[in-house]
Amino acid sequence: QDCLASSSSRYSIVIPYICAQFCGENLRYCPEELAFIGPYSVRLVNSFLEQIADTLGKRVLHLAEDFINLNAALLPHNCLLLADAKGSKRPKSEAKKKGKDVEIFDQPGLESYRVRRELLSKSDEKLYSIMDLCYSLNLMPSLDVWRHTFVPREYAIQPLQDAFMVLIFSQLDVPVPSKDKEVPEIRRPTVLLNAMKGILNMLRMIENFLNIDVVRIFNAVLLQHAQDMEINGQPTICHVYSSWYSSVLLKRVCSGTGCFAINRHCFISRQKEVFQAEMYTDPTELKALCELIGAYGIRHIGDQCVDLIVSQVNEIKKLLISNKDLLHNIRGNSDKIELCCDWVKKLNGTDELLQRLTIVGTILNFRKL
Repeated sequence: QDCLASSSSRYSIVIPYICAQFCGENLRYCPEELAFIGPYSVRLVNSFLEQIADTLGKRVLHLAEDFINLNAALLPHNCLLLADAKGSKRPKSEAKKKGKDVEIFDQPGLESYRVRRELLSKSDEKLYSIMDLCYSLNLMPSLDVWRHTFVPREYAIQPLQDAFMVLIFSQLDVPVPSKDKEVPEIRRPTVLLNAMKGILNMLRMIENFLNIDVVRIFNAVLLQHAQDMEINGQPTICHVYSSWYSSVLLKRVCSGTGCFAINRHCFISRQKEVFQAEMYTDPTELKALCELIGAYGIRHIGDQCVDLIVSQVNEIKKLLISNKDLLHNIRGNSDKIELCCDWVKKLNGTDELLQRLTIVGTILNFRKL
């Protein structure tokens, strides 16, 4: 632990290497002690390599936050806030008097400015500590210990995979400020995709220092998030967004607050409300959603839409069965206008029928997007 916490973590692989030499130090006059030294050496080497890999995973979590923040600074809405802060000529004290606090944003790229190369930022220190651990794991291709062969760099795959999973869950759990308490909001797909790209760039950078297959980590984690549940039973990106779109967005649009805009190819809000459907259904957001959950996730959302349509069709069938006699009379006496008008007035659930047909049309339009 002291070695991993200090600047000598670059040479932490020496400790497992020393443990690997225990088997060669037994006395020839006491060969029976090899049966005890061998398994003990294997346990020590395995334990030390796991500690090095776990430390690498923890440091990757801290560095990923910096990469996510750097990517977030390039988002369009943050650029607008930066331009507004730079273009405001009023001093901050004057804005405070009027009840408007002007927030100062750092311009992207300032983190790369250096007065001297010897001065290290916090991100540089985190990166150098990760480089030291990667160098340590990559120094020896393998360690042979008492009929066992250890590959140190392979120990880093599982901690990096776990760190990647934790980072995704942390981004899904980021609270989104919502002025309307009745409508829970989630992060827009473009914002989450931007954070995911920051994490992927950071893991690709680690591949430069450690000879591992990062694509294998991507496939193992992202394929789980294309399903409804991951291997440990936690909700995935696919589950969160499919549930929100079906239970919140479509219900909100079907209630009459929104409509489908053919020219814009998305759902829009009819009035200036707190909840804006176009912020989650425009082509840019849906393309980002497709990149996040992949083909399997899109198929899952399509199946959910079909299930919703089937449930609405079953309710429509019940309405038709309850009005079966009147509908048969109307069909057989369509030339008698006065009688048909009287029968039409006697029909039950006409408003409910129109509402359910509207819901079916809304779901079909969303599925076409």
